[in-house]
Amino acid sequence: MTYIFDDNRSIIHFCLGIIASIIPILNIIIVLSFIIYQLFEEEYALYKLGDFIEFIMGFIAGISLKQTLLAILLKIGSFG
Repeated sequence: MTYIFDDNRSIIHFCLGIIASIIPILNIIIVLSFIIYQLFEEEYALYKLGDFIEFIMGFIAGISLKQTLLAILLKIGSFG
């Protein structure tokens, strides 16, 4: 059983994924930092897998949010 959103840090993992997908300059830095942190963190493999899933879910949510906001802004801009 993989543990997803099982502690307070889960929200941080999710938010880091969102930030990494929205801000291109921080993308590589956050992704690499998260991977390195997970490799050296002492916890069971299933917990690490859950952390990666939380991060990826945040990354996907961030991409969706970014695309939605961009579409809205382009739609608003076309009325001007």
